[in-house]
Amino acid sequence: MSVHDISCPVFGIGIAKGAAAAGALEQMGSKAFNLQRMAVAGLPVPQACVLGTGWCRRHQADPVEARQALHEALGEWTRRLEQACGLAFGGERKPLLVSVRSGAPVSMPGMMDTVLNIGLCDRTVRGSSA
Repeated sequence: MSVHDISCPVFGIGIAKGAAAAGALEQMGSKAFNLQRMAVAGLPVPQACVLGTGWCRRHQADPVEARQALHEALGEWTRRLEQACGLAFGGERKPLLVSVRSGAPVSMPGMMDTVLNIGLCDRTVRGSSA
């Protein structure tokens, strides 16, 4: 399977049109699906990339291959986010900070913590305060 396997899509929200197809609730989870709907309606939402639910099935089927494909996909989508935001992941002056949230078609509170400010490190803090 390639990083662009259609059974494991990555969806873009608030990123240049044509960057990614719109996803269905079952593929994106309710949080991302609703963000996508708000972006389509013209409301300001933060740019995002969303790993479709197929990634979980892919990992269950072949963890080693899925890990490599995920690494490639995250690298590609980090670059797309950097371009869309004008920020750089790990950048000193204008760092791109991301968060990771779980999602499912039906909310399951407590299943996974949200991880905030990925990309924040000593270098980005020093650069932001200079």
